[in-house]
Parts: sequence; structure tokens; C-alpha cells
Amino acid sequence: MPPRTKTPGLDEDRTSWSDLDRPPAADAREKDTESAWAEFDALNNPAPSSFTPTQPASVPMPIPDGDPRYATTVPAGLMQATEPAPLAPTVHHVTLEQALAEARRSNRICPQPREWQQVYDMLPGKKQMTRGWEPQAPLTGSAWNISTAMTKRMCLRDHLEWAENKGCLDEVFAYLRSLPEDGWFHAGD
Repeated sequence: MPPRTKTPGLDEDRTSWSDLDRPPAADAREKDTESAWAEFDALNNPAPSSFTPTQPASVPMPIPDGDPRYATTVPAGLMQATEPAPLAPTVHHVTLEQALAEARRSNRICPQPREWQQVYDMLPGKKQMTRGWEPQAPLTGSAWNISTAMTKRMCLRDHLEWAENKGCLDEVFAYLRSLPEDGWFHAGD
């Protein structure tokens, strides 16, 4: 390893610096003078605005005697009061990110086997394929004991994505939120 050389500080003599120590200087080159001049000209002479000029208020506000900075506010009489339109009820749909955040809260991995089977039963449109079911059945029974925590979490993610695609994520999310904390399998359990 080559020996370290001391780099001069701000207060030290800089005459001993080599060209390699100095930072490279910026090299400005103008490549297209006509377009550069056109941009410069456009900045100095802006195009006329399509907005109409600001007009004074139609009804001047009365200014009381004294300092106008301390005048009381006077409501403008522009329109008669009308009844507001009734608001339509808003429907809040749960997003996949919200469902996944709920499933990971407090180091959760997945629901316990009995609760997880209920989540799976809520999923519509399950199909039997040549190698099992789509989506994959929950990892319960003997699969529970041989599956890693990450495998269980990914299987639950597949179920939540299936619920989102089939339009039942709101119901699945409500069920997951209703589970007590001991209804979940946690990291380290």
C-alpha cells in the first residue's frame, strides 16, 4: 500500500499542490448560438398574457376613520345564502398496501391456522389446478410445521392480492382487523 501523503488544509500553503490535487474546472462551451440567443430573447421579452387584467372590486369596502390597517372586517354582500348540496356518502375501499401493513403490524407473520382457513374460505373464485388450488391453500396442518415465516407471509400476501383482484379485500381486511393479537402468528413464536 503506498504511503499516505498529507493534503494541505485551508490555512496551509497551496503552492505545493500538484495538478492532480486540484478539482477539475468547469468547461463551458456554447454549441448552438442561435437557439441560445432565442431562449435568452424569450426570457427578456415574454409573450403577452392571455389573462385579462385585474379589475377593481365592484363594491368598494367602506374604510372607517382612522388607520385602515385596524379596520374591522366587513363581509361582502355578493350572493344570497343558499343551502349546500347534500354530500354523497363516500365509500372508502381498502388498498392492498393497507391490508399488508395490517398483516405485518407488531411483527405479525400470518393468522393462526384456524383463522387463516377462515380468510381462505372468504376468497371467491378458487380453482382446482393440476398441482393444487389457485390461490394456494393456507399453510396449515403439516405444512405449518415445515414452512418458514417468510413462506407463510408470502402465502398470506398471495391471498390478499387475490382478495383485491376479486373485489373482496374490504371484507377480508375487516376480518383481519377483528382478530385478537393471539389470533396471529408472530415472528419469534
